[in-house]
Amino acid sequence: MRSIVASLCLASLTAFGAAAQVPGDADVIEILMQERGFAVQRSIDQFGDPQIRSQIDGTRFSIYFYECAPGPCGSIQFVALFEGQPPPDPRRLNSWNRDFRFAKTYADRSGAVVVEMDVSLTDDGIGRNNFYDILDRWRVTLAEFRRYHNR
Repeated sequence: MRSIVASLCLASLTAFGAAAQVPGDADVIEILMQERGFAVQRSIDQFGDPQIRSQIDGTRFSIYFYECAPGPCGSIQFVALFEGQPPPDPRRLNSWNRDFRFAKTYADRSGAVVVEMDVSLTDDGIGRNNFYDILDRWRVTLAEFRRYHNR
């Protein structure tokens, strides 16, 4: 049933073109990511909500879904974890948060660096081109963070 709903949503996106809305539906988001060349692995997180895993230029990331019951999820969060490096200087992380607008970074309890980007999809979702722009923004964010973090 879920794949039928996703297919219907995707068909409506195709029928109405780039301006069609992307709801917070993991099936639809998975299909759109695959259209953009992302390898996608689906799972369920510890709270029973959908989770998507993928990678960009060797950097693995997850997409977590929030506010999911009932109906489409209200928001998603892109998360990348940078482990196995020396603990970051908190001033550098604060500098990133000050200078870069769309994503935030912090050190988690284990000392790994986390980069996150939140996206609201409440009510009627976002436009298809806007979602593609979010994917492109995430790609650029990770590239900029790798350069920034490795300086």
